[in-house]
Amino acid sequence: ELQANQPLMRGRGTLVNRIPVVLARINEDMALHQFEINVRNLLRDIEHSYWDLYLGYRAVETARVARDSALNLWRVAKERERNSDTTPAAVAQAEGLVAQFEAQLKTAIIGSTAPGNDPLGLIGRERVLREKLGLAPTDGFFIRPSDLPSEARIQFDWDSVRHEALHRSTELRMAKWAIKQRELELM
Repeated sequence: ELQANQPLMRGRGTLVNRIPVVLARINEDMALHQFEINVRNLLRDIEHSYWDLYLGYRAVETARVARDSALNLWRVAKERERNSDTTPAAVAQAEGLVAQFEAQLKTAIIGSTAPGNDPLGLIGRERVLREKLGLAPTDGFFIRPSDLPSEARIQFDWDSVRHEALHRSTELRMAKWAIKQRELELM
């Protein structure tokens, strides 16, 4: 039997002994960065859902105005028919418009799976926002956005925005830590 011992890392300094500690710290930092990414994405999704709900309310209001205008047109056509100023075809056409706009109003409220229609509708958009906020779907209240979109003109300094984005990017920081982790593992 023959045995030989050769310490492979002799003379490499304290870095070799600290590598496991540094790797654990890098893993912890990467977990914190992942948490930060998840929080940022959740807030972004909540904001998008909020403004989608706002647009849903606008779509319902637009459909309601169109339906009410069609109803007024039908009433005028019906009155003219009584006075013999118009034909029954005009009344039937006005009734068709009322039915069409009534269907659009229902679609704007409850959604539709038909191609070209909003699949969620106002109720679905509100459900998505509740889901993102962690609220119960049936608490007896309906969420209605209170803010209006800003109409202020915004002028960005794209060089400073790019610099700040590169400095604050969590994904880039995670990539740097991953590179450092691989370098230490290689040692």
